Amino acid sequence: QNTSYNKYYYANFEGWTGTVGGQYKLMNQITGALSAETIEKYEIEGSVIRSTFSNGTVIEVNKDANTIKVNGAEINFADYNL
Repeated sequence: QNTSYNKYYYANFEGWTGTVGGQYKLMNQITGALSAETIEKYEIEGSVIRSTFSNGTVIEVNKDANTIKVNGAEINFADYNL
C-alpha cells in the first residue's frame, strides 16, 4: 500500500461522497438526454471547449472561468455541492 498513489486512497468514503454525488447530479443533468446522440462538432478556442451534438445541443466548458453552458444557459456549480 505504500506507493506514490497513497494520496488517492480513501478507506473512509465520508470525505468525498458529497462531491461525487454533486458531480454525478451535474453530469446527469447535462448529458442524460444525450446518451443516444453523437458529437457533430468539437471546437477548442483557448480555454473554451464547445461540443455540438446531433440533436442541436451545444455544451460549452470554459476551463478558466470554471463555467459550463448548455444551449447558452450557464450552470451554477453551487447547486451541486461543487
